[in-house]
Amino acid sequence: MADTAIIGAGENVADPIRDVAEQVHNLVSFWLGGFMYGIYAILFFGSVYLMTRAGQLQTMRQNTASMVFFTSMFSMFTVSTIYFGINMHRFVQAYALGASPIPSQPIYYFRMFGTWDNFSFPVLANIMVTHADILVIYRCFIVWKRNYYVIIVPILLMLLGISTNIIVMVWLHNPNNIPFETAHPFFAMIYPVNLAQNILTTGLIIFKIWRQHMQSQAIGVIVTSRVNMVTVVRIIVESAVIYTIQQMVLVILYSINHPAQLLLHGTVIPTVGIVFALMAARTQAARSEIHTSRYRNTTSIIASSNPQRNGGIIANVTTTKHVDYNSGSIHMDTLDHSSDRKV
Repeated sequence: MADTAIIGAGENVADPIRDVAEQVHNLVSFWLGGFMYGIYAILFFGSVYLMTRAGQLQTMRQNTASMVFFTSMFSMFTVSTIYFGINMHRFVQAYALGASPIPSQPIYYFRMFGTWDNFSFPVLANIMVTHADILVIYRCFIVWKRNYYVIIVPILLMLLGISTNIIVMVWLHNPNNIPFETAHPFFAMIYPVNLAQNILTTGLIIFKIWRQHMQSQAIGVIVTSRVNMVTVVRIIVESAVIYTIQQMVLVILYSINHPAQLLLHGTVIPTVGIVFALMAARTQAARSEIHTSRYRNTTSIIASSNPQRNGGIIANVTTTKHVDYNSGSIHMDTLDHSSDRKV
């Protein structure tokens, strides 16, 4: 959450040396945030182009999960754009127009959360993170074949994060409502809860895909063309690791009360957007590969009811792969041509 961790981690009144350090880090954070937003914008428009070309949109309309993630891309980019615009306004006010109570110390303007622009900053950050949490939980729900029990803990973590951020924002808007000593522990909970939520949901998704792959091997069906299991896992892990590392670094910097945490505050929202835009772009590339083969590959497999004891038999079958890259779910239907039935 932008600019709140410094307030929560330190004393109520910052010293001059600390003020200068925060001013420098805050200014660099603005440029880093702008750079990340630029990357996000490129990925967003590129993903939209890939997802709407050559009848792709029509295909997505037939899949609820695909449409959920597609429309969410637009809402997340809208939030990120509003966020960046408000951030520009804040920095103009603080560094150019001297709106700070102490004109020579712009950092004091960013601590005035009673103003609309400063207060909307953490509000938008929380909206973006919560939106992302909902999408990841939904993906986990789909991958686990709509198993409600699997997402109970992730939902509880998300609700804990929402409650924590509400308390923090109430204190920021009017510190007199809640004593600082009472509000301070909630500041310390923000990043660990975000990190736990991200690791848990991503881990559940990866575990389900891995277990599905292992189960297919356990029954003695070994497909000679290993398609897209590894691809899906790589897309999910490599995309999620960006946000995970960011949150881990923030946990460390917050725990030692280092002003360098401000460097990452301005990048939280565009980073969340980058994760989903990058995943969409890479999944569309993988989807194109599947479309090239018309989702069907004819291959030879070794089928055995007990592969550890029997030698197996060679059968010519057609394996149809059903891959929902947006949700990460995969299942395969194998047709035995000798009997014209699924096995």
